[in-house]
Amino acid sequence: MINGIKIVRPQNLLENLVIVDGMSAAGKSLIAPIISSFERSELWRINYLNDYIPTICALGGIDRDAASALLNSTADVDIYNLMIARDTNFRSADDSGVHKNMLFERYQERLLGKEGEEVKKIILSKKPILTLMVHYLFANSEILFSAFGKKLKLYIVMVRHPLWLVENWHKGSWHERIGRDEREFKLCCEVGGHEVPWFAVKYAEEYVQLPPLAKTIKVIASLLDGFYAQYESFNEQNRAKVMFIPFERMVTDPWRLINKITTALGTETTLNTAVMMEKMGLPRALDAGELDAKKSEFAMLAQKEELPESSMMLMERICAEYERRYLG
Repeated sequence: MINGIKIVRPQNLLENLVIVDGMSAAGKSLIAPIISSFERSELWRINYLNDYIPTICALGGIDRDAASALLNSTADVDIYNLMIARDTNFRSADDSGVHKNMLFERYQERLLGKEGEEVKKIILSKKPILTLMVHYLFANSEILFSAFGKKLKLYIVMVRHPLWLVENWHKGSWHERIGRDEREFKLCCEVGGHEVPWFAVKYAEEYVQLPPLAKTIKVIASLLDGFYAQYESFNEQNRAKVMFIPFERMVTDPWRLINKITTALGTETTLNTAVMMEKMGLPRALDAGELDAKKSEFAMLAQKEELPESSMMLMERICAEYERRYLG
């Protein structure tokens, strides 16, 4: 509440929401199209407001009531726009587009269809499922659970062995791009005279001083630690909505996970689900020696980059923890 005014969104259009979260290369783009193939499910969306609002709220830059109202209003706009194919991605090369998700005909038809009150009634009666993708936000996700309440049916966190996450981040040169590349859109903060990504606020001084590989390991470790800490802080009701999905299990045993997801959402798979799985090569076997090979590659990179011992120990810790949690 600001100046005695509480910003609210009293009405409600959307009733079924799924959020897909996780690090880059963890498998978000594997699970989101599959969810979009389910009965009553709409094309998954990336709306950066769903990243920005919780982040700014967690940093104390926006009132919680205002954040909640904005999140709910944005979600209602998203589901309405999808139902009339407004602001819908028709780029054929985009993973989030109608073509790659095998939904072109549905949204093409909606482009020529009705809008307004009739569409509102369809949404309220059919209760479509909206899937939103966010980016390594889970540590700041409490406002999402609070704002969306019972309409948030499932919060999926895709995870993967840190060796792959570190490799992806390091090769992508994210330490150089964030806050510098005009085509990069993550929020930054000024802390102690330094401009750092939002996720490095608590260790800003260390962030600017670390060399690239050590910086990458620090980022991945801090984000993963934040994920687990956030989960532990939730009550049983919110924990029941969270599903950590390891990439390795999603690839090798996807149907077991898909059945859990459809049960949580009160929906079913369709013929498109199996087709989408085939397009993605799921399920598939993983090379038994791939992990050992990746460890050897990292050891060579660490030697080349003269990785500090403290960073090597941090990497060993998060790898061991991941293997204990998901590969044991």
